[in-house]
Amino acid sequence: MKHRIVIIISCLLALNLQLRADNYFLLKNPTYKNYVYSAKEQMFLFGYNVSFPLVKNNLLINPCELYFGVVSKTGIYGKLKTNFNFKSGYKNPLTFNSEFRDIEKTRHQRFGGVVGVLMHIADPVFLHFGLGYGYRVQQVNLSCYKDGVGAYTEKYYYNRYNSIDIEAGVIVKIQMVTISVGASVLPITKTKSKPYFEISSGVGIALENND
Repeated sequence: MKHRIVIIISCLLALNLQLRADNYFLLKNPTYKNYVYSAKEQMFLFGYNVSFPLVKNNLLINPCELYFGVVSKTGIYGKLKTNFNFKSGYKNPLTFNSEFRDIEKTRHQRFGGVVGVLMHIADPVFLHFGLGYGYRVQQVNLSCYKDGVGAYTEKYYYNRYNSIDIEAGVIVKIQMVTISVGASVLPITKTKSKPYFEISSGVGIALENND
């Protein structure tokens, strides 16, 4: 029994010495030190952007963007885009026929989600590149008239995009406040339109983890 106790104590002492040696060499290792420093210097970015569609007569139809990111030298972020128009029922492409009388209302629907890479290239500048899914459609209510039926409303869509969403931009940090500018594109369209482009700008906050 005494021999077992001695063996156990000896093993524990050897393990303790090994752990101390490992910790010593890790702390002397530049790669490990950089990793620990990088983890301690993480920054959390929160922001709100407003987008401006580069489409004729649509510049003031502004989707919103909300994003969150974590970065030291490099990091990741996620972003949601929407204009809060969730109305559906616009399933047919726009066509004009003899029953058409007038356009009652035009609305727009935009949403998307992007994930990407953040890079802290130099104080106080960050670059970001993202890829995700995006949707954008222009919707129109048409006032129509048909003999025997009278007036009625039809719903159509045009300039419909259901596509990958590609974006890039710059974030500049001033104290705790961030200012961002960027651009995105939906290159795939279902109505033979040109690719859809947006530019965006906004503000946010940066919280640093200096523990």
